[in-house]
Amino acid sequence: MKSFKKKVAALVLILSTMTAAVPCYEFTQVYASSYVKEYKKMDAYEYTSSPELAKKLTQVFEGNIGLYTSSSFTKSVKAPLGCSKLTGRNHYYIKGNATGTSNNGWQCYIYANAVYNTLYNEWVGRAGSLKNSKVVIKGGATFSYKQFVKAGVRVGAYVRTTGNKNYSYSPSVAHSFVILGYNEETVTYIEGNADGRGLVRVTKSTWDELNKAQTTGRRRYICHVVQPTDKYYESLYGTKSASSSGSAAAKADTASASTTATTTAAKTATVATTTNTSNTTNTTNTTAAVDPDSVKVKFSKTLSYTKGKKVLTGKDVLYMQTCLKYLGYTVNVNSKYDSATAKVAKQFQKSKGLTADGKIGSKTWTAIEKAVAAKKKAAKSTAK
Repeated sequence: MKSFKKKVAALVLILSTMTAAVPCYEFTQVYASSYVKEYKKMDAYEYTSSPELAKKLTQVFEGNIGLYTSSSFTKSVKAPLGCSKLTGRNHYYIKGNATGTSNNGWQCYIYANAVYNTLYNEWVGRAGSLKNSKVVIKGGATFSYKQFVKAGVRVGAYVRTTGNKNYSYSPSVAHSFVILGYNEETVTYIEGNADGRGLVRVTKSTWDELNKAQTTGRRRYICHVVQPTDKYYESLYGTKSASSSGSAAAKADTASASTTATTTAAKTATVATTTNTSNTTNTTNTTAAVDPDSVKVKFSKTLSYTKGKKVLTGKDVLYMQTCLKYLGYTVNVNSKYDSATAKVAKQFQKSKGLTADGKIGSKTWTAIEKAVAAKKKAAKSTAK
């Protein structure tokens, strides 16, 4: 009898463990190493050096993406990072920024579309008839860095997965999210209903983790990846695309800290994302020079690069890169103080007779600002 009771107890324990492991709601089983930040602490410049796009991303992080609980558009829904407001299977509504027509959906679908509408004034839907956007990836079983580079995926690209093997649109077994940035090792994206209970979050994962979380691990496929045309993107945010002879990746948002992908004579390279220490040394930058005053900040700490250690990021790095770009140096304006940026800093230091250590301390910072001011003054004199 005791033996029988022990067997029953063991069986109950096994069953209870299995029950706990079984997903009890949609969008569980997330393999990606995700993180959620408060929207006030989120730095939009981690993903772009375009001031206008950064403003829009900040708006997205704050949850101001034009969601409403009914088609009357009277009660808005603010869903900032970290909140769990997109709950249940309720439909939410938006008005297309460009057309004014109303659209609706629920959770991940409506959230991703609302984000895209906020950034690019279009509603993707089934990607059937888009005026200023295009499908850059259609179909496939997995996501990959090479695939994104070839397509020239930008910041803000809309991704839809499907449960259909023929890659056709699926309204049920599917998920939608928006790309913020990527490199060879990682991809960063923002999504609503990330855990099946309405959570709005940013996730950074390896490509393998992304596939386990969104495609292979869910028996899903890529339905489509949509983004604005180059011409339309430039009309909104002013970032020049690479020349038509360049790679597809170079036509992506070269102002983005996370998506910058350009070709070198030997290989395709990319810039590290927010927490990655990878870097490139021979990348080219096709981003048009921006007035440094538009991103100016005060000196707060020495900027330096050490191989194997975390790459410094932030607005101070962005400002210095913008200044060096303005002065004519070939530098990726990506908010990352990587080895390539340190190399350019050395070049500037040598030209001014400073200690060429690749570190931007107060002396080098001041020298760079003086050089920018001198060039501006010279430009004004020439204009007269």
